Amino acid sequence: MRPTLILLSDSATKAVILERLRTAGEYQPEPVFDRLTVAGASFGVDPTDAVLVEYDVGVLERVLPGGRAHAVMIEYGAREQVRPLVLAVADGLDGVLDTNYGPYLRFGDLPASGWLARPGHPGRDDTPGDPLAVFEEQSEEVVRN
Repeated sequence: MRPTLILLSDSATKAVILERLRTAGEYQPEPVFDRLTVAGASFGVDPTDAVLVEYDVGVLERVLPGGRAHAVMIEYGAREQVRPLVLAVADGLDGVLDTNYGPYLRFGDLPASGWLARPGHPGRDDTPGDPLAVFEEQSEEVVRN
């Protein structure tokens, strides 16, 4: 099983994310996970909100206040493969990335994210964080680079 990321947003933003994913490379709808191939990297995409049943309602309200959350889950091999895809689909949008292995990341913080920038496979090189810490804090040094 490969690691996953979950893009959390409102319904209008989710529609934009899905359109960007469908045009990012070769997109093939499938019964379980849709398949997306971009620059030789393969991704699984779950465009349903099914993963939301795994979230505590209070956590969802805390990370995405002001409305009903919607989700797009992306299955990937390594962060260096998924980083350009996530940056492209989230660019200029409001929402939250759940890394499944640490802090939540606001879409606007993704370019400076230390977690997303590290190479490798999550779980092997990460210590799970406290999900109630909520968001990764950006140091001034990371943001400047």
